[in-house]
Amino acid sequence: MPWKITEQNREVLFSMARNLMFTLKLELSALIAYLQIAVVETALKHMDGLGPWFVPVFLGSIFITIGLFFVQGTKVVREQEQLS
Repeated sequence: MPWKITEQNREVLFSMARNLMFTLKLELSALIAYLQIAVVETALKHMDGLGPWFVPVFLGSIFITIGLFFVQGTKVVREQEQLS
């Protein structure tokens, strides 16, 4: 965690971290599922590779997810600092 964890923000940050792990796990599971389908479809000549948008879409979704987590975490830490 890039922030100092205190008693005030511990529960919120740990909950956010669990949500981040769940979301990343879901995105990576979708990536693996798509790769499996693409391999079979390419082998059967129904598809010609992964397509040009494969890498930008999946990398973008992962980095956006992590970025949103950091923005939300920073917001929570700042709110807790203002309250104390």
